[in-house]
Amino acid sequence: MALDILPSLSTAVLLANMPLAGEAWPPYVTGAELAAACVSEVPMDQGICVGYIRAVADVLGGPGAKVDGIMACLPVGETNDELPDLVKDYLVANPQLGNLKADGLVAYVLSLSFPCE
Repeated sequence: MALDILPSLSTAVLLANMPLAGEAWPPYVTGAELAAACVSEVPMDQGICVGYIRAVADVLGGPGAKVDGIMACLPVGETNDELPDLVKDYLVANPQLGNLKADGLVAYVLSLSFPCE
């Protein structure tokens, strides 16, 4: 009897998490949005910038890992202290890339600095 409600319960959870009709799914973070957070004077924005970049770096830290088809070979034991500055400098210098997905841009910048050979 209790198992009879599982399909309706899972459907209710799914529907509760869907956007309302006409409401778009949350968009991805763009390079422009990430750049704005990185140059912001607001500590929370700076934390978002550093956290986002470190998260992408964490994904790229696995063997053979790629983000948007891009691979970077970060040095073993990399502390990630320099990574936010590398990415921020690139984003600020290349605002024409601001409409691209931020995760791919971060991966690209890291691949330039830490190419796989």
